[in-house]
Amino acid sequence: MQKNIDKINVGILTFHYAHNFGAALQAYAMKMFLQSNGYMTEIINYQNKKLCKRYQENLPFSFATRRRDWLAPWRWPNLIKSNNWRNHTNKDWQKQYTRFKEFQNCYLVDKEKQAISKDKICALSFDAIVYGSDQIWDTGITGKNETVYWGNHVNDRSRKIAYGASIYTTKLDCIEKKKVIKYLSSFYALAVREQALAKQIENILNRTVETVVDPTLLIPCEYYLKIINVTKIDKPYVLVYTVSDSIELLDAVQKLGLPIRWLHYYKSINLKSDDVEDIADAGPIEFLELIYGAEYVITNSFHGTVFSILFRKKFCAVYDKNIRIENLLEVAHMKEAHIKSMKDINTDRMVVSSNYNLEKLEKHVNISKNYLLNSLAM
Repeated sequence: MQKNIDKINVGILTFHYAHNFGAALQAYAMKMFLQSNGYMTEIINYQNKKLCKRYQENLPFSFATRRRDWLAPWRWPNLIKSNNWRNHTNKDWQKQYTRFKEFQNCYLVDKEKQAISKDKICALSFDAIVYGSDQIWDTGITGKNETVYWGNHVNDRSRKIAYGASIYTTKLDCIEKKKVIKYLSSFYALAVREQALAKQIENILNRTVETVVDPTLLIPCEYYLKIINVTKIDKPYVLVYTVSDSIELLDAVQKLGLPIRWLHYYKSINLKSDDVEDIADAGPIEFLELIYGAEYVITNSFHGTVFSILFRKKFCAVYDKNIRIENLLEVAHMKEAHIKSMKDINTDRMVVSSNYNLEKLEKHVNISKNYLLNSLAM
C-alpha cells in the first residue's frame, strides 16, 4: 500500500553546520524543496568533529592559518610574513559565527535539540534519508573514519538516497573504492554532483548513478527573497565575492568607477581604499542581500554564480579553471559570463540571465527534481 506523502518522514544528512554560504543555503534549499512537496522533513543535526573544528567561535584565523598551523613551528615564518591572521579579526569572526548560528537555528535545525551523536542516529525513525549535497564523502574533510555520511548507521527501515554527494578528487583511491562497495551498494538511489564521479561509481557498482543540480537551484527565488531584506538600494555598487582575495583584482574592479563592496570568504588582505567597503562578517542572509542589492557582481565562486543567475544580476565569473562554474554556465548557455583575465573586466562584459535561454538549465533542474521525488515514492 502506497504511503501518503504527508506521512513520509524524511531526514537530511549534510554539512548544514558548516560556516560556508553554499553549505548553509543548499541545506536550506533541500529542506524547503522537500517540505514544499509535502514531506515531513528534518535536517539530522549530526556534526562531524573534524569539520566542526574549522568553525570555532573564538578562532580569529583564516583557513590558511588554523590553529594546527600555529602548532607547527616550521610554518610560523610564513604565517607571520603573510600577516593573514591579522586581517580576519576576532570581532569579524565572532559576528560571522553568530550570524551562521542564527541562520542554522532559525531555518535549518531545532535550536532546542542538541547535536546528535553517531551512536544515536540509528535510533531515529525516518522512512528515508537524503545524503547530500556537498563533499560528504570526502575523507580529507570528514576524516577517514567517518561513515555516517556513507549510510553506515541506519536501520533497514530507512531508505537511503544520495543527492549531489561529492568527493573532492578526479579519481577514487583504493580506500574510497572500498567504501563505495561496502556502503553505497545498499543505497536505494544514487545521484552525485560530478559526471566523472558518477561514471566511476557506475563502473564499480554496475548500476546507474545520476548527476543532479545543486539544491539551491531546486527552489524558486521567492524562498530566498522571503528571508532577506529586499529594500531598494539608493546607490549602485559592485559586489566582489571571491574565494581568494587579490590586489590585482582590486585594481581591475576600481577601474569600473563604482563603489565596491568586497565580500570576503576569508579575509586574507586589507583593502585600504576609500571606495571599498570591506565585509568579513557576513552570514548566509547577508550573502544573499549583498548579491540581490548589487548592480554588478564579480565572482569566482560557484554559489556566487548561482545566485547571480537566480537574482538576474549583471555579473561575470572570473577564473582560470573551475569545472563546477564551467558546467553551470554551459548548461545555462551563458559562457560569455566567463572572464579569464582580470584586465578584461568591464561593465560591457557583464551578462544577465534574463537575456538568455535557460531552457536547458530548467530541464536539468526538472530531471533532478524528478529523481529525488521518484526516489522518495513509497
